[in-house]
Parts: sequence; C-alpha cells; structure tokens
Amino acid sequence: CVKMDLTCAYDPELQLARYTREFHFNTDGSVRVIDHVTSAVPHRFAWLFHTYRSHPIHLLGPLRYRIDNPPEQLTLTARATGATLTDRIADTLVVWAYRNENLDEAFHHVAFATETAVCEITVGFDLQN
Repeated sequence: CVKMDLTCAYDPELQLARYTREFHFNTDGSVRVIDHVTSAVPHRFAWLFHTYRSHPIHLLGPLRYRIDNPPEQLTLTARATGATLTDRIADTLVVWAYRNENLDEAFHHVAFATETAVCEITVGFDLQN
C-alpha cells in the first residue's frame, strides 16, 4: 500500500482538515485507490478520470465504466461511504498541458461527484484491465 497526504495540495480556503489517498496494488494486476476526505465545511466533491476522446468510455452499470484503448481496456468502479455519488461522461474543456502526444487530441472523462455537500467521505475506485 502506498499512502499519500494530499491536504496541502489544496487551497487552505477550502478548509480541508485531511485528504489522504491510498493505492493498493493487488496480485491480479488490479489497483484499488481509496480517498479519505474530511473538511471543516461541507463541499460537493468530484473525481474525474480523463482519457483521449478517441478512447471510448462505456457505461456498464451504476458507478461502473469501461475505457477502451484497443487492444487494452480498463474497467473503473466507484464505491463511497459517507455520501451518495452521481456519475456521468463529459467532455474535458481544459487539460493543463500545451501539447500532448496525440497531436492535441481532445479529452473526455468519467466524473463521479457527491450528490450533496458533505464534510466527510471515503471513496474507493477499483481499476482492472
């Protein structure tokens, strides 16, 4: 397990008390990412998983997606405690890079967000190819 404290990566005005991320690397090749977020004030939190628009994103079920990059694919599943998550596929308006390896190809993403503002949430993402 690799654990990181991300609290200082965010603006202090957000009043995040603690934000940690854990990476669990499983023997079957899958990865589980777990975020624990605690805030002094309620927020609607969101997580975005970006990919090139030429890599199709398919909805497989509630909070479950597949991203294709033939011949590879990645299955992404989200689970949360402390809040209900919404999910959607959307175009990415800005990617913070001047150029990318695919000739400035556009991006899209899977977005997971808390349905309401909360002070605490734990969310897990299972990634499997």
